[in-house]
Amino acid sequence: IIVICLIFFMNQCYGTDRPIIGILTKPLKEEYPDINTPYTEVIEGKYVHFVEAGGGRVFPLSYTSSKEVLEMQMKKLNGILFTGGGTELLLFKNNTAYDYTEYGKGAKKIYEIAQEFNTKIHFPLWGTCLGFEMLLILESNDLNLLTHCYNCSNYNINDQEVRNEEVQQNLIDYFQQLESLLLLVLQPYEEYF
Repeated sequence: IIVICLIFFMNQCYGTDRPIIGILTKPLKEEYPDINTPYTEVIEGKYVHFVEAGGGRVFPLSYTSSKEVLEMQMKKLNGILFTGGGTELLLFKNNTAYDYTEYGKGAKKIYEIAQEFNTKIHFPLWGTCLGFEMLLILESNDLNLLTHCYNCSNYNINDQEVRNEEVQQNLIDYFQQLESLLLLVLQPYEEYF
């Protein structure tokens, strides 16, 4: 009885059914150049809340860590979240990517470790926006897979562009097709509602 109680107590103290998700940090000065702080890396709170809202716990993974340190940390995790943001993934020369940034190199180390893990266990990777772009580049092994966009941030669309009748008709057609598709998908399940 004592052994059973001890095992139960240890499971209550040390075991968890909440997944632990690693989030790759980003360079603070790249994301928030105007912030004056001694810190050099950041994880935005919205991503922490996203993981916690699903019942998970967050563990920060530094993009500057060595592959050995990352592998040791990742052995205790249940998955990785690559966040969105404005951090540069690649270094460019003459509009051609030629290498990963330090952040990109950190993401690449994590991706390679996760690929090794996935030969033995299920180890998921999730990419949101910029993180998804990073996963596309890593999976394709093509630094120039995506087109680099210069002067694309804070671009306001002219009202005339939005009022264009052709654009409006294309949007209407698109949403009508989407509605038809949703009806086809949901139709077999109507009896359950």
